[in-house]
Amino acid sequence: MGVKVNNRILPYTTMIVPLTAIFADIKKREKDRYHGGSWPKIKQWYWCSVFSQRYSGPLETNSATDFEQVINWIDGGSTPDAVRTFAFRSDILQEITSIHNAIYKGILCLLARDGAMDFAGGAKLDIHLYRDNNIDHHHIFPTKSPIQLRLNDKKVDTIVNKTLIGARVDRSIKNKNPSEYTQILIKELGAEKCYETLRSHAINPDYLRNDQWNEFFIERREKLRLLIESACGGVFQPFSDSLEDLQIMDQEDDQEETPQEQSR
Repeated sequence: MGVKVNNRILPYTTMIVPLTAIFADIKKREKDRYHGGSWPKIKQWYWCSVFSQRYSGPLETNSATDFEQVINWIDGGSTPDAVRTFAFRSDILQEITSIHNAIYKGILCLLARDGAMDFAGGAKLDIHLYRDNNIDHHHIFPTKSPIQLRLNDKKVDTIVNKTLIGARVDRSIKNKNPSEYTQILIKELGAEKCYETLRSHAINPDYLRNDQWNEFFIERREKLRLLIESACGGVFQPFSDSLEDLQIMDQEDDQEETPQEQSR
């Protein structure tokens, strides 16, 4: 994907170490191991590791263990610990706010993997669009839009209200209510392409067109949860019934965000 993408939205660059070892071992014994069941197993182990934040701990321990367990699984052995014990607390989606968090980055990567489209032109996001359009993580309901200023809802900064948007489009929608900037997108893309693009980001266009923040938030958090479940399997705790009881946090795996990152 390139260095720029790696540094910005890949959950763990440290996972390159066990991944490289796994692929090298498969290549060495290609006739024995490189078959239809290998890639799905590697992908499931990868996403379970991301969304359990497995590589926030000691790299050496997890890398060595995962290499042995994944290779053994590919060879028909038992399921790796990362997959077998995977469980996910759904509420974390409506709590985390930092791009340095693996779950936050993982959601952005899953959206891109599953065909998220460029807000500027409706093409599917790839490395070239990412670079050419200066795509980054941005708010869907802008923090300083009239509706958010009225609601003053801290959940606006969570990953549920973020997606990959290019710099030019972000400037055009900044501080506007979604109902207003949706009309701008419709003029640029046409209604059909606009709605298709929004849906590719797990966004319901109807809620944006009508500035329905609560409905948008509740539906999108579930869509993101299902996105993770499709990649990982495992056990998922339900969302809390009361949105007011949530504790918004800035859970990070790396360094703190810069002021420029916090404003996105």
